[in-house]
Amino acid sequence: MRGGFYENFNLFITGIFSFLLSFQLFAATECKTSKWGKDDTLGSANLVSPENTLKAAKLIKKGKSQPLGIVIDSSTPAFPPRSLSL
Repeated sequence: MRGGFYENFNLFITGIFSFLLSFQLFAATECKTSKWGKDDTLGSANLVSPENTLKAAKLIKKGKSQPLGIVIDSSTPAFPPRSLSL
């Protein structure tokens, strides 16, 4: 067996780290440029405008709202080791 356990382990960890780093660099080069510009922080929220809000309001047919949040109360499960205290 070539080298000790720790030497082989270090080679293994170095290989994994190198693979992950090269994958991250590859993925970064595959990203598309933002149509909003490189310094934009809003993304598609740039589409929210008074004009678009009025257009969207004209699409309302029933006036019914839908909750989009998650209800958190005393019956919400929290799996160990987590806990929920309200």
